[in-house]
Amino acid sequence: MTENQDVRYVDTGSFTRTDIEAERMDEEFEIEMSRAGIGAGARILELGYGHAHFLGWATARGCKVVGTEINPALHEAALSAGYNVHLGTLDEIEFPPGTVFDAIVAFDVFEHLSIAELKATLTRLHDLLSDDGVVFGRFPNGGSPFGLAFMAGDITHKTALNGSAMEQLGALTGFELVYCRNAARTVTGKRSKLLKRLAFRVCDLIELAVAFLYFRGRRMPLDGDLACVLRRVKRPAQS
Repeated sequence: MTENQDVRYVDTGSFTRTDIEAERMDEEFEIEMSRAGIGAGARILELGYGHAHFLGWATARGCKVVGTEINPALHEAALSAGYNVHLGTLDEIEFPPGTVFDAIVAFDVFEHLSIAELKATLTRLHDLLSDDGVVFGRFPNGGSPFGLAFMAGDITHKTALNGSAMEQLGALTGFELVYCRNAARTVTGKRSKLLKRLAFRVCDLIELAVAFLYFRGRRMPLDGDLACVLRRVKRPAQS
């Protein structure tokens, strides 16, 4: 196990996925991109592409995908696989003049940033998006006890987020919140799909009960991960 200088990531060595795990990720991407309205042929920037699974999935669907990553080993692997990728944080990368994206996606990235870093990142993303372009983010659910295992399970996590926090960050940086909801629930795997769907119904009932008991009927997502979409709007005037 190695740790980088700024503790931006902890490299635990090689990571391989089984066929079932890869299929589950494909199902997650299909659900999330469909809900976010990101279709085939879209120009997409992925922040923190990791093992490049999304890059491959989106490329296979005709999307024009660019990726950024701060882990040199992962960057070299993606570069060797032929992907259009950049090494470094967003503020370290110079995109060609006129570069614009229809969507920017970040799977398990935002929780690694401080509030100041998130504001700076969203401000930069605003400049890279087309009119009405969207930012999609998945991160541990900071408004649920079931998100704590994910949030506390990585020493590089800095910020717990929920829908309210993302709405505030969006308002400060030129975005409107489209939705912040439970991340994709998949049925891929060895267990019965029917049993999984029944379990999801139980989760929904728990959310309704918690809403009635604690939030005056306002339903809060309680799954471990949240999926959030922000749409680009005119940036607020600076005072």
